[in-house]
Amino acid sequence: MKIKSAKKILILSFIKTMYRERKIEMMKCFILMLLSTFGETITLLSVIPLLKSLTQPEILYEDNNFKFLSNFFSFKDPSDVFLPIVFIFIMSITLSSYLKLITIKANNFFGASVGSDLSLMVFKKSLCQSYTFHLERNSADTISTVTSLVDRAQKYVTSFLNFLTFALIAVSLVISLLILNTSIAITSFIVFGVSYFLIIQFVYKRIYKNGKVVAESIQKSLKILQEGYGGIRDVILNRSENFYLEEFSILNRPMRLKEAQNNVLIGFPKILIEAIGLIFIALTGLILYLTNNSNSFIVTSLGIFALASQRILPAIQSSYASWAGMRSEEASAREVLNLINKPIGEQFKIKPSNKILFKNQISFEKVNFKYAKSSKIILKNIDFVIKKGERIGIVGPTGSGKSTLADLMIGLLKPTSGKILIDGVDIFDQNQPQNISKWQMNIANVPQTIFLSDISIAENIAFGIKKEEIDLGKVRNVARKSKIHEFIDSMPEKYNSRVGDRGLKLSGGQKQRIIIARALYKNADVLVFDEATSALDINTEKLISDTILSLNRSITLVIIAHRLSTVEQCDKVIRIEHGEIKAVGKPKKILFDD
Repeated sequence: MKIKSAKKILILSFIKTMYRERKIEMMKCFILMLLSTFGETITLLSVIPLLKSLTQPEILYEDNNFKFLSNFFSFKDPSDVFLPIVFIFIMSITLSSYLKLITIKANNFFGASVGSDLSLMVFKKSLCQSYTFHLERNSADTISTVTSLVDRAQKYVTSFLNFLTFALIAVSLVISLLILNTSIAITSFIVFGVSYFLIIQFVYKRIYKNGKVVAESIQKSLKILQEGYGGIRDVILNRSENFYLEEFSILNRPMRLKEAQNNVLIGFPKILIEAIGLIFIALTGLILYLTNNSNSFIVTSLGIFALASQRILPAIQSSYASWAGMRSEEASAREVLNLINKPIGEQFKIKPSNKILFKNQISFEKVNFKYAKSSKIILKNIDFVIKKGERIGIVGPTGSGKSTLADLMIGLLKPTSGKILIDGVDIFDQNQPQNISKWQMNIANVPQTIFLSDISIAENIAFGIKKEEIDLGKVRNVARKSKIHEFIDSMPEKYNSRVGDRGLKLSGGQKQRIIIARALYKNADVLVFDEATSALDINTEKLISDTILSLNRSITLVIIAHRLSTVEQCDKVIRIEHGEIKAVGKPKKILFDD
């Protein structure tokens, strides 16, 4: 019962999503479904006059229901009825096939549109989550959900629409068959209904379990690919390619086999039911023959059943295949819906029109922090003030909480208790959720791990801005301030030069200066350098530090460093140990006094 209820919720959630985003297209699909159903019904019902025109044309000629044809075409003989009946039958089959074709086309195009909507919705929901969400969730899981799992959720939607289409057709054909020949209809329903019921019982859990394995394997495989390509230098140097190949193979082969098994489970009933159908036709003919029915009755009855089988069996098989397709992609669809149903972070709901005015100071008042799923306190009773324009150094051993302090300062993490105030304004005020975004408009962060895209230097400096909207004059100006302009100007394509994947074409110092230029392009009032020079050699680090400290005094600098030499020229240094502030003061006092 729990599985069925969960499945109903899943289907209803997708219907709600589809209706909200694409009402007109969805209604078009349902109208086409009904027209296809009508076409199939007319085709089956038209088989009676066709067969009678072959076996008993005189009866058909005298039938009051067909008098209008006789009068319209001026028939003089019962045999004249055959040609128009054949023409009507051919036209009904043609119309029915055409309606079914455009219905399937509409379903697939609608499914593609929904897939596009889902991709955008999942991407938006994942981007507009708190920083904590991204810390707790592997990026490979999110990327696979936005790409591969959304593709599979799209197949779920398309399968659902096709299931409705063919289920409606099958039901209408069964009803038509009941009208034409009740005994054959009931017998057929029992034979084929029982056959599919047994098949469904056999494959129900297997298809879902296989689909779940596939969904999980996609996420894990993407993680391995990211790690392998992301650390390609170490992979080549350490010759660890076999490790990644083996890990990928362990996941990939079983995943492919599960997909293949599901394809077999979806396809095999067609062959089985077709054989059962042919055997059933033969047995029906034998029974009719042994019960001494007339040849015309046998031909008519078998003709009705043969055409019904030819129309009903594909409809039932397509319904089953669509249902099985839904079942196969159910785990992927659930993962997509789980992310779609996550509420957007409060700070993303309102786009700030202006930033918080930062005139005087940043204040930490008795701030404590621990992660939601952990009992360990990372920062305890943090209390200090940073004046506008100050150069502040934050030092401490690895794991002391320096980076967490930076994440709190720039609004990525929320204090467990205490307040962070900007000129007296609480940036985490629950009644003013836009305060976080307003504050972040003042900040540029230069992290230890640098992210550069394989685009031009100008685009990397003006990161997140459309190419045609970039102010090249401003780009050059901030490049001069960050001491990278001369290097860029010496390159053949200058600011249009590409930096390579993750900036592989540049040295560590060059990448750092481009990131500093990016921070300056933002017109930030506060620059936070989170161990940004720790991976550089001492000489390059000094050059970068001199560049940073030479920036305009209207900019407040917060430099988190492992090396003490990095913060020697700061106005004030804060030393953190075990999540607590141990000392605050001038660099000489903090760095060299015990």
